[in-house]
Amino acid sequence: AYKIISVVGEMKSSNPSLSKQTLQIEADTFSNLGCISLAEGTKGGAKTAVEYFEKFRDLSIAISNANGVNAAEANIAIAKSKHEGSSIVHNGEVLENLQKLYERMTGEFGEGSPHSILAGVNLGNTLHAANRWLLGWDDDSEYFA
Repeated sequence: AYKIISVVGEMKSSNPSLSKQTLQIEADTFSNLGCISLAEGTKGGAKTAVEYFEKFRDLSIAISNANGVNAAEANIAIAKSKHEGSSIVHNGEVLENLQKLYERMTGEFGEGSPHSILAGVNLGNTLHAANRWLLGWDDDSEYFA
């Protein structure tokens, strides 16, 4: 992963206008490093994960990848919550970001896509852990209570 970041960094120094695909590879690498850091289960790992997820978000913004931005913001909220030692299931910001991510995925890819299903499972698991439930799927209310 570090080699990919290094190679892309070298490419940026010689060619500042890299392709969207190359920048997406760099963004995905930062996202993966964030997940690995968060999986350490330590406060230090969570702090490092926030830094990687912020880089993922910034690159996603630069290449206009709204799904990446939403995923990064959800992961940042989760990592910050773990770094602060609080439970992610009672963090309203985490729940809101997971809801936004699910809405974006279903809107872009449809309800049956793997991306939408994973986002829905993550939202459902977090709601279940927080002893919250789904109210309905209309446009006038939030999905959870």
